[in-house]
Amino acid sequence: MVTVIDHRARKLLKLTLKEYAVVNYIHQHSTGGFADITISELSEELGLEQRLYPLLILLEKKGCINILESKSKKTINVVSTDLWYDVVIRGQLKEGGNAFLNQLTEDCVVYLNVNAGRRFDWRLYVDHVESALKVLKKRYPKISEERICKSFQAVIEYKINTWGKDPTMREYLTPVTLFRPTKFLGYLGEVKEYLQNPRK
Repeated sequence: MVTVIDHRARKLLKLTLKEYAVVNYIHQHSTGGFADITISELSEELGLEQRLYPLLILLEKKGCINILESKSKKTINVVSTDLWYDVVIRGQLKEGGNAFLNQLTEDCVVYLNVNAGRRFDWRLYVDHVESALKVLKKRYPKISEERICKSFQAVIEYKINTWGKDPTMREYLTPVTLFRPTKFLGYLGEVKEYLQNPRK
């Protein structure tokens, strides 16, 4: 079996050639999102040695597959993840012109993780940051990249300080909520109001 390698996606996912080939095979042979994979069949099709079970475990840790049921070390029920679909199939993490978007997303999510004790994978939230960025640029067409970064960071920091103290609201400290396009400018307005009236 010949596997066409998308090296851009492979590098973004930090996969070796072998790892990419295995996940690609799983994705291509899934039915309804699931695949019963026989290790010997997988080895034979890809021309690899049969000790692939440890590799599948590693790929799950990397977020590219989910092992749903380990029937034995010979047969395993697996599915490729949304991360694989977004990067490889949709080409969500584009290079070149979107380098700033990718970096902004990574910086924002890492900042949230560090300061709120979360463990989000920034690669899953490029679309969310892009949506918030569009409404920000529509409101402020001449906004600089530096100001964009500071605006996103200010929203994250403000919400951590306000929601983080409330066990219920703390659950909303997620990229999906913070970067929701219908809410983002409102959050930014709250930051500005607080800075003008810090004791309010």
